[in-house]
Amino acid sequence: MRIESLLSELEIVHATRVAQTHIDDEQIDQQLYERHWALREKIDAFPASTISELAAKARAAQIELERDPDAECCGPGSYVGLTRSILNDILRIDRGAA
Repeated sequence: MRIESLLSELEIVHATRVAQTHIDDEQIDQQLYERHWALREKIDAFPASTISELAAKARAAQIELERDPDAECCGPGSYVGLTRSILNDILRIDRGAA
């Protein structure tokens, strides 16, 4: 699956979660939370090699920072994980260009 497709789905899931914060349905909230996290993990694991792909990862990190403004989580798909992944991709791209 392309990273742009993953990001597009993440944007939809994120918007749905934000819109449904007033709904008291734990099952729906849990499903959205799990899908939100799974999409970020897939984006995190994607080896970006273009500016567009790096931008998709950066947007996913931005979305996660909205959800976790203190960046307390640090595993795959977290803000810290996505940021680390972006840095690793940039360094890998730079080594390949040399």
